[in-house]
Amino acid sequence: MIQTAGNNAVRRRSVLRYAFLAMALAAVFLASCSSDLPQSSLNPKSVEAESIDKLWDFIFWLGIGVFVVVGSALAFAIVRFRKRPGNEEEPKQVHGNTRLEIAWSIIPVVLLVIIAVPTLTTLFDLRSPAEGDFLRVDVIGHQWWWEFQYPDILDEDGRPLTTANEIHIPAGMTTELTMTSVDVIHSFWVPSLAGKRDVVPGRETVMKITPDPDVAGQMVPGQCAEYCGLAHADMRFRVFVDSEADFETWAAGQLEPSPVPTSGAAAAGYETYTQFCTTCHEAKVVAADGSVEVIG
Repeated sequence: MIQTAGNNAVRRRSVLRYAFLAMALAAVFLASCSSDLPQSSLNPKSVEAESIDKLWDFIFWLGIGVFVVVGSALAFAIVRFRKRPGNEEEPKQVHGNTRLEIAWSIIPVVLLVIIAVPTLTTLFDLRSPAEGDFLRVDVIGHQWWWEFQYPDILDEDGRPLTTANEIHIPAGMTTELTMTSVDVIHSFWVPSLAGKRDVVPGRETVMKITPDPDVAGQMVPGQCAEYCGLAHADMRFRVFVDSEADFETWAAGQLEPSPVPTSGAAAAGYETYTQFCTTCHEAKVVAADGSVEVIG
């Protein structure tokens, strides 16, 4: 009687363990079904991201094929050559098999070659210089923010249009980013538009982004993907993909001086900016009397 009760308790505990395991797996699968994927490499929105995604799909399905073949062979061996009740005969002992050893040495080499060719082709294509009509943007990593300069868009004093933590690029047109850092190693990563590229002090790395035309009007989030200090988690940025007309309008507006606010939260923000932010940043403003000055 006591033994039966003990067995029932063991079974209940086993059932609970399997139930918790099933719920955990279900939670993982349900979480992966989300359609809101702002920072997923599997949601490509540019020519470059699509080439990376196609390479990933190819290697994924190739890996699935290898898994099915190896798993099937393993399952067959387990079932076919398992020990059966009443059969005490020792299996035949075999030492080596030259044909099999050659086969399982050649097959992985062939698979690696199949993977290497499209991988290298994609890498060389992503790293090739931009051609034709393209937009140039200089990216400078700081602890802990991103500086974007447009060397071909200059104000009346010959200074390039500069933004912080926000970059605007035209859809359907290639943007070439030339990146460096002024302090430590950062990593520029905007999964939906391009791969990840380290930003290294004293060196320049280049990345191309050609957003799809239908992405115009969208904001794509990015971030630093290399731990760079205490505020690394806050080193995020936003990529605004504009139509060509909207980009031209935005660029022209950015070159115009901003009016100095005189009341409300805007005035309080301006006061904070002039007291603290101007140690690193500058702004071109129009005072109440109509005069234009550079703060910072």
